[in-house]
Amino acid sequence: MSASWKFVEADYELLEQIGSGSYGEVIKARHRKSGKVCAIKYIKDIFYNAYEAKKVFREISILRKLSA
Repeated sequence: MSASWKFVEADYELLEQIGSGSYGEVIKARHRKSGKVCAIKYIKDIFYNAYEAKKVFREISILRKLSA
């Protein structure tokens, strides 16, 4: 895991890296207060250009609908 995850470690226990790709990394984590296990995706350079930002926004929109 990269140093980019340091800001998350206060609230989450990072368990393992699930995957990585061109946009960033996905980590399996456990919320320290609730104990709930989740996946957290770190997206690097999200605002590199408008086209890439739209793709990431679309992915987030789809994931939110799937988790509801």
